[in-house]
Amino acid sequence: MSAMKEFGSTKDEIVDILRVVLLTSGMPPFNKGMKILYKLV
Repeated sequence: MSAMKEFGSTKDEIVDILRVVLLTSGMPPFNKGMKILYKLV
């Protein structure tokens, strides 16, 4: 949420970052990030 407020990041930009997480860390961290994102937005 702080990235959205401080830097003006959009939901789509954060999803793009989470896709990089998917490629580097796998599905469990990606899913956790997406759950948190949908709770905040």
